[in-house]
Amino acid sequence: MKLIAAMAFCAVFLLGPMPADSSAASDDAGTQAVKCQLPPQIRRLGRQATYLAAGRIISTTAADCRVRGGQSRAMATASPPPPAAADGRMAVMVGGSADAAACPVSGKIIGLKGGSTLSVRAGPGTQHARLDRLANGRGIHVCDGTPDEAWLGIVYPRSPGQDCGVDAPMNEAQAYAGACAVGWVNAGWVQTDAAR
Repeated sequence: MKLIAAMAFCAVFLLGPMPADSSAASDDAGTQAVKCQLPPQIRRLGRQATYLAAGRIISTTAADCRVRGGQSRAMATASPPPPAAADGRMAVMVGGSADAAACPVSGKIIGLKGGSTLSVRAGPGTQHARLDRLANGRGIHVCDGTPDEAWLGIVYPRSPGQDCGVDAPMNEAQAYAGACAVGWVNAGWVQTDAAR
């Protein structure tokens, strides 16, 4: 066994690195960093109650996301961090692509217990002021996110049927300034749909 291992080592050492070929280039998509929503998890509450918790959103490679059973999708993220408005709010950036919607991912609020609500905040973090509260099932547009995907910048209608103007592409990334409500929410309570 040691002889076989030694021969393999010598072969690799003598041959040196293999030249890159076109098939390796086609696998680059699997190694690109993506935002991956993991599958929902079953959690236990006490001895008898179980519930389905929303899958976390993480940054990983497309290949790793597939192995974990997750769904990967492109989401615009602000880089550098979004600018603050005069009132201290952190802007939610939209657009930046001619090929995708200004807010490429839609979703809804899920997993809240009882009559609780999810706080919409002026920036990504609990230190920012609360702007609104959203209940389970509320539809949103996911437009932006922090690098660790813990907080998502969202746009959502103030009234049923309101058009937020984020379904069409926008070439230039810009702070959302439309008629709909805007803010930041904890990503753990958001279930996202396929990219548009």
